[in-house]
Amino acid sequence: PLANISGLPQGVTQMPQGMPQGMPQGMPQGQPQTQEPSVQEQQQNANDMMNMILHEILSKEARERLNRVKSVKPHVAESAQKVLLQQYQSGQIRGKMTESQLVSILERCDVVKENKIVFKNRPKNNEDEDLDALFEDD
Repeated sequence: PLANISGLPQGVTQMPQGMPQGMPQGMPQGQPQTQEPSVQEQQQNANDMMNMILHEILSKEARERLNRVKSVKPHVAESAQKVLLQQYQSGQIRGKMTESQLVSILERCDVVKENKIVFKNRPKNNEDEDLDALFEDD
């Protein structure tokens, strides 16, 4: 969130008539009049909101499964929560989601991309020499 540059309370665009312009008397300069929520508070509020939504859309068994997955594979649980939130916001979820429905979402979120580097050993005999021999002009 952007800082309130004008010194006005959030949502107020003009000072009422008769109010002096600038900082009110007795206020230390350089300090905001209202404290904005800290990053930790914002994260806590977001977590609380997510937990309320999950409680609303998941059955008891599904919530327990999600919590178990969260302790073992936090990245999978976080991805699943994002999917659930998107489905909730788009109205795709009707009623409580069962554990088996959650498992299908978790399986889609647990796709691990494996990057493999394969080293092929060169053959002991030099195949290039064999190919060169085929194309030699006699």
